[in-house]
Amino acid sequence: MSPENPPPNPLFKLVVVVSAAFVLTILLMIVTAFSSIENPLVRFFNEYGLKLIGVEVTLILGLAFAAMWLDGKQTIAAEQSAAEANEEVPTAEAPNAEAPNEEAPDEDV
Repeated sequence: MSPENPPPNPLFKLVVVVSAAFVLTILLMIVTAFSSIENPLVRFFNEYGLKLIGVEVTLILGLAFAAMWLDGKQTIAAEQSAAEANEEVPTAEAPNAEAPNEEAPDEDV
């Protein structure tokens, strides 16, 4: 990979996996709403469904914030290393673009 494109943050991949598990759980809960009460999946969601959703939401939020924090740290580090690389290369200073504004003397005719 080139230095301009660092490898992706692995926490974002975990967010996707946990989010997919959350969506699957919600879909299974919807399916079990139309099933008989003797179905083992119905009994499982009746017993642990709310806890499972809570854990999944907590994981999604925790991983998302951790991924954003780590991405911010990596971005700052990349910007600092790029700034240090630019400092090492001597550059010619551009002339001052703002020249003093010279006003013509007022001439009354």
